[in-house]
Amino acid sequence: MMQRTDARQLANSHWHEILEAAGIDGESLDGNHHPCPLCGGSDRFRFDDQEGRGTYYCNGCGAGDGFKLLMSFKTFAFRDAADFVRSVLGEGGQSTPPVAMPKAHKPPARPADEQRRIEDLRRAWDKGRPVLYGDTAWRYLTQERKLPVAKMPSSLRFHPRLAYSVKVKHPDGSVGFKVVGYFPAVLAKVVDAAGKAVTIHRTYLSDSGKKAPVENPKKLMRGLPLNGGAIRLMPHKEVLGVAEGIETAFAAHALTGIPTWATISAKIMEGFQPPAGVTMVIIFADNDPPDEKGRRAGQDAAKVLKERLEAQGLKVKVMMPCKAGTDFHDVWIGHLAKNKAARQRA
Repeated sequence: MMQRTDARQLANSHWHEILEAAGIDGESLDGNHHPCPLCGGSDRFRFDDQEGRGTYYCNGCGAGDGFKLLMSFKTFAFRDAADFVRSVLGEGGQSTPPVAMPKAHKPPARPADEQRRIEDLRRAWDKGRPVLYGDTAWRYLTQERKLPVAKMPSSLRFHPRLAYSVKVKHPDGSVGFKVVGYFPAVLAKVVDAAGKAVTIHRTYLSDSGKKAPVENPKKLMRGLPLNGGAIRLMPHKEVLGVAEGIETAFAAHALTGIPTWATISAKIMEGFQPPAGVTMVIIFADNDPPDEKGRRAGQDAAKVLKERLEAQGLKVKVMMPCKAGTDFHDVWIGHLAKNKAARQRA
């Protein structure tokens, strides 16, 4: 009789898909603060997935790993949780190593759900148009954010009227979404390490070209697994830069000349995988202040990514602003201010 694969080993680095299959909203697993899927609140929960173990912490109900979250959310015993993990990842009592597990082995509902996500992504992208001189997206990037973008990349589009939704809880306890407004938006195509489009990042704007007056002007659409993905803002060379935000990536390029892509968040940065042909990666890390547990998201993500890429034989260098609480977009704005002051003195 063949021994079943250890569930903890099997689940490692797969907690996003496991928890989504359990019914936890994927948007709450992006490394940012969100309502806790166990005890509610507004922003007390953060899924940090350290070492691929599905770790999280919540100011209300405490911290734990993926199994604790799954067991609490589904009211499972550990044995039930382990069986659920095996069903999601396609392990049915065989000793097949998890790295050889084909992605097609998923619960029957997953393909239909993925198809709906793909259709939503295509609809949003098709309603966008290239960013043109003078439009709201162009004003946001070049005037509001003061970025010297001579040519807008094809990975960015402008949507003149994109729905903005918020989560609502229905009387039966289920969670849905309600459209509360329509705003201009920058759409950014996110592609995985193989170059396949997997989701869209949205930056909601006001008509004047500033960020929209909403709670979360920057949102990631539910899509396919990121698999080392990023927003490819410019053609890459052997040396490639990587930063969190779109504006930070453009600013890093303006300051250094290094082609730089955006990973959207610190958590996604940890899993970034450069394409073939890249021999050196420059990580433009945010200098984040410590959170309530002393963690520094930008620095921690840079460390994780550096160690992983160096293990693959790549050269890696981390660059970070000196001042705490700043990123390279802040450095760029400071650079512009110094140049302006120098011109006024001359």
